Amino acid sequence: MVKWIVAVMIPILLILGYLYTETSVNTIGEANMVEEKAKDSEPEKKEKPDQLQDKTNEEMEEVEKREEELLASAVELPESMLFEALALSNSGVSVYEKKDKTSDVIGTLDFGDHVFVIEQTEGWFKISANDLEGWVSNTEMQEIPYDSSKKLEVKNPDDILVLINKQYRLPRDYTPSNLVIPDVAFVYEDKAERNHLREEAAEALEELFKDSYNNGIKLKALSGYRSFATQKHIFPNYVLREGFQWANQFSAFPGESEHQTGLAMDVTSESVGYQLTQDFGKTEEGKWVAENAHKYGFIIRYPEGLEDITGYTYEPWHLRFVGKEHAANIFELDITLEEYIEEHLN
Repeated sequence: MVKWIVAVMIPILLILGYLYTETSVNTIGEANMVEEKAKDSEPEKKEKPDQLQDKTNEEMEEVEKREEELLASAVELPESMLFEALALSNSGVSVYEKKDKTSDVIGTLDFGDHVFVIEQTEGWFKISANDLEGWVSNTEMQEIPYDSSKKLEVKNPDDILVLINKQYRLPRDYTPSNLVIPDVAFVYEDKAERNHLREEAAEALEELFKDSYNNGIKLKALSGYRSFATQKHIFPNYVLREGFQWANQFSAFPGESEHQTGLAMDVTSESVGYQLTQDFGKTEEGKWVAENAHKYGFIIRYPEGLEDITGYTYEPWHLRFVGKEHAANIFELDITLEEYIEEHLN
């Protein structure tokens, strides 16, 4: 009787064990998918069991950690929001209790403040900004298209692979803790914030500049770290000067600029008048940078022809530090940082 029970139970246990293993593998595969890439119209992409087995526990933990950081918590938006708007008055925009300039002023929007419009009547916007809700004159505001995907605040701002773009924002109060001035040639030799980088990026830039000079390539650094407050001033001025559509291609909302990470530096040369221009990519200096930046841990962050992925037009001058290993991988794969993080680290 015992032998019969054993003979029956062993196959059953083996089948249950196999089903349990398959379920566990599928669960891990699903956990490792980036939620932003999942779409109802597309089949789910899961890693095959043999691919998972090839990864070490350490690699799996790193992938899971990075995905948790990438899929940051969404900012709560007003349910009745109509669109977004920018405050474009240098003297500040008064927020009234009622849509009447004789009513009480309950607050003021600074130049460049980014707010949600939740109601609209002739001449007035009802806005919601943090704890402030009231009415503003629409003559002092710039209506901008609402992008529902632009709502995630990153939780890993110190990571050298942090992804900052039109979907992922830095906390407005984020400032890197280890900003230094690299020992390189600058267009403007001073101690302004634009001449700072995070220490690891600064050391890499020094190495890049040293080797470039040894190869007859004379570069100058123009713009590195940029605070939230500085970007808050720059972007609205571009909007006033060139319009929102132009500004949104060439500049970034406050919190959405890589410069705030302290990991990005714009470089230029005398051959283009020390300007930031796409012509830099055609110069001897620009070509050297494109072919060699990865050796020092930098990538050309916004490549030509990939604007639909990065969200920004081609910038051959914009170097982003990601570390030598990641930079080499991105260079060899000839892809963007978005594609690298979302497709090759998972």
